[in-house]
Amino acid sequence: KLSIYQTSERLFPQDWRTANNAGMVKFNMNDMDGAMTQFNKADQISANNPIVKNNMGVVYSRNGDRANAALMYAAASGAGPEVNSNQGILDIRNGNYSMAVSNLSAAGSYNTALAKLLAGDKDGAMSSIEASDDKNTAEGHYLMAVISARKGDANGVVSHLTTSVGMDSSMKAKASEDREFIKWFNDASFSGLVK
Repeated sequence: KLSIYQTSERLFPQDWRTANNAGMVKFNMNDMDGAMTQFNKADQISANNPIVKNNMGVVYSRNGDRANAALMYAAASGAGPEVNSNQGILDIRNGNYSMAVSNLSAAGSYNTALAKLLAGDKDGAMSSIEASDDKNTAEGHYLMAVISARKGDANGVVSHLTTSVGMDSSMKAKASEDREFIKWFNDASFSGLVK
């Protein structure tokens, strides 16, 4: 894929999409420096392009530069719902949970549920994760176990952790140290599950 986009860049040097797409491939290869180089090329070709600005924001965020990520997301308004989702994830990391809920409201994802939980809406969090594509993942069930713990639902904790651990055995170690489950550390069902 990268080779095709690089060839396209040589053939169509004034088309921002080729540099942007090469940047996305590099991002997916976890080459953040290479991705940012490509996004900067695309930005020079099509200045203030909101799609490119959004992609630059994602790289800044991945690199831990939240301030520049926020600037890029602000410059990316109009690039689609991805911008709000990316800003919502940044809001979670910054502890702005009500803003995260607002920005992620259309997403219906793991992050939407997490934002609602952190904002104190346990029922909304559970509804969001159950309505998302993430509900049938190890992480999704783990989050449902955390929500159950915050609701005081021991059966939900054990049930969701059992499913999570069944999908990914590394969840045992995570749950055994997670302070969300401190109330159940001495419970036989819980301790038998995480040992």
